[in-house]
Amino acid sequence: MNKKITLLLIIMGILSLFVFAPCFAVDRNDLNVEFFSRFNDDYLPQYVNEAIDNNHNAKQATIRVEEYRQSVKSQFANELPSFSVAASYLGIHSPKFNPNLSVSKNAFVLPFIANYEADFLLKNRDKTKSVQKTYEMSKFNEQSVYLALLSDVATVYTNILEYDKLIEEQEKIVDNYNQILDDDNKKLVRGVINTTELNNSNFYFSIDLRIKTEFSPFLNCFFFKIQEI
Repeated sequence: MNKKITLLLIIMGILSLFVFAPCFAVDRNDLNVEFFSRFNDDYLPQYVNEAIDNNHNAKQATIRVEEYRQSVKSQFANELPSFSVAASYLGIHSPKFNPNLSVSKNAFVLPFIANYEADFLLKNRDKTKSVQKTYEMSKFNEQSVYLALLSDVATVYTNILEYDKLIEEQEKIVDNYNQILDDDNKKLVRGVINTTELNNSNFYFSIDLRIKTEFSPFLNCFFFKIQEI
């Protein structure tokens, strides 16, 4: 009897290893992270990897996958027999008919209780399949969260580079207008131009600098994606 119980426990352990693979974070090969090294930018792959490691939304998706995986294990356990052990102490008081006969007065009772409910209507089996489908759905959702994250990081990073170049060019334009304004002020002192012409120079000098204010939200969004704020 003990050999049968031991064999059954071994079979259940092996079955659980095949049915439930261990859950790890999303595989980077599935995300095609190497694609971002084709942009000839040394920083972009580093930021992408930081986003994978640090982004809270991505971690939440991974934890949700593990949660559903444990739910599958819990539901699958309902299909298997259950075993319980109830150890108890038993004191024996027996009359001594023969002084030469020694009877133990102390004993431990260790019964094994097995319980199994036959699933003739396959209710537990259907529940397990349903939970497994939910688990598979959570894995696809996890992968979509990571792919969306990498796309956002690359897009925002590209926009930051573009805005940085635009700001650099705009600063050169401002320097040119500043030089023109200084020259017009000198012309006004010498009486070469009048006040109206100087006001026109001031108008061109006060060009729209809103691009600098639009640059800050891109930085905040980028740092939020890689969770450095």
